[in-house]
Amino acid sequence: FELGNAELEQAADFDAAVAAWADSLRYSAKHLPEIVQRCVPRLSPEEFDQRLLPEQAATLVKAADAWIDAGYPDAAPAVLQRAGRAVDKELSVADARQRAGLFQLAARVQGRLENFHEAANFQRKAVRTDPLKVSLRIVLVEYLLQAERITEANSELKLIERLEPNNSRAANLRQRIFDLQNPRLKLD
Repeated sequence: FELGNAELEQAADFDAAVAAWADSLRYSAKHLPEIVQRCVPRLSPEEFDQRLLPEQAATLVKAADAWIDAGYPDAAPAVLQRAGRAVDKELSVADARQRAGLFQLAARVQGRLENFHEAANFQRKAVRTDPLKVSLRIVLVEYLLQAERITEANSELKLIERLEPNNSRAANLRQRIFDLQNPRLKLD
């Protein structure tokens, strides 16, 4: 990252800076938002994607977030689609521990793309890797609700309530389910 900054500031060589930043992104996405900010005036989101982003799912998801934060929300879906393909590739070679995180990442990607059924399916796979982890189940219920799969969400929530009876997020989800199952009349 610093090498790219130096190339840009000392030699005013944008192409060399881009090459250095691309190299740094293969190792860490820590500086991705700053790199996006430095490239915004000179590269389109498509050019940035092609020239800088490695085929790494987590980095691609961060890039989508960075584009949204930089004021380019229309750039995010293409990057998220690429992230989905990268997750598939990474899942094919991942060990059991890595698969859990990749399933969660795949669910997040699908959720961001508003493919809530797919998001719920990936999150369910993440839950299977650690069935007693309530936080995974909470996210699953949220995706199920977004996918309008109320019966499944309710069943999952009952299990969460048995595992952690005083979970405040579960209580909030219980209220959401109640509201969905018992719509109130709107007063004009």
